[in-house]
Amino acid sequence: MSLRSDTTISENEEYVPNLNKPKDTPFRQQKLNAWQPVPTLYTLIPFCFLIALLFIPLSIILFKASSDVKEFIIDYTGCDSALTCERKIELESDYEGEVYFYYELDNFYQNHRRYQKSKSENQFFAKDLNDVSACDSYSLYNDVDNISKKIYPCGSIANSMFNDKFYLYYDYYSQTLPNFPKETKAVEMTFDGLLLDRDLKQLYKNPKFSSNETLCDVLKDFAKPPKWDVKACELDLNNPDNNGVQNFDFIIWMTTAGLSHFRKPYRKLNTTANFFSNGLPRGNYTLKIDNKFEVESFHGKKKFIITTLSWMGGKNNFLPFAFLIVAALSILSAIFLLLIHFKYGHSAKSMANVAPLYTSHFD
Repeated sequence: MSLRSDTTISENEEYVPNLNKPKDTPFRQQKLNAWQPVPTLYTLIPFCFLIALLFIPLSIILFKASSDVKEFIIDYTGCDSALTCERKIELESDYEGEVYFYYELDNFYQNHRRYQKSKSENQFFAKDLNDVSACDSYSLYNDVDNISKKIYPCGSIANSMFNDKFYLYYDYYSQTLPNFPKETKAVEMTFDGLLLDRDLKQLYKNPKFSSNETLCDVLKDFAKPPKWDVKACELDLNNPDNNGVQNFDFIIWMTTAGLSHFRKPYRKLNTTANFFSNGLPRGNYTLKIDNKFEVESFHGKKKFIITTLSWMGGKNNFLPFAFLIVAALSILSAIFLLLIHFKYGHSAKSMANVAPLYTSHFD
């Protein structure tokens, strides 16, 4: 008996086409006509001038937007540690519209891999408050009772949270009479609108508790990070919703910076207050700082910034200079190509009369 199988199609069998076979079209069979630009002096020179023509106006527009931004920087690195220090400020012009306040750190590396991984996502999502497995040396801490407890929130990022506080006061005279006493008005700040709802509601969630409980009741069995002065439930005593891992300053700090020199938003001017509805008027101000964040150990610097914003963001001269440099290089390249063309170039008519370098043996 033969084991050979006959794979031929008999006359009575119906041929079934392969449905998975691609259609015989130029696109599906990769037979489209190809085109590749050939760079010549007649195309490169106009292209370089076109780039310069586009980038010069763009650099001017960006320079104008950056110059319209008003910015005042206060370096308070030299303030005494653990003390409230003051800095006198004089704004020479009105800061109209929205006014923003930032803090700036220098020589602080938030982009270190071990530093960025030292946190507990389960604590942030309120899935498992006891999960401190990724927090390394900042997972357990002896509380005031000398009992080892798990830290909430744990990790190096949370432990090093920026905790300086700023209070700005406007010094003015309500009357122009001689020897009239100076008055002081507190500048109201708010963080409304500085944080995405996605970060506040999805990425960071406080543990749930009943109506007869508080957040501190839920966190009573946890220790605070070693460098914190208060527990997570006591970060903002004036606003109960601004505590725990949903605290504004905590979320801003947990959004790690990519460089060692960075700014982070602190607050913005509360323009709903009648006195500052149009922004910050020019004049003298007093900045009071609760100086708690230590920078001497890593030779860092810290600053407080008062600034306005434009459509392109804060003051940034890098982009205008970058566009201007590209435009200048394009012009120089075009001039260089023109010089080469005038000195060594040939016309199209003369090139047509050039004898071929090689002749065929079959001619």
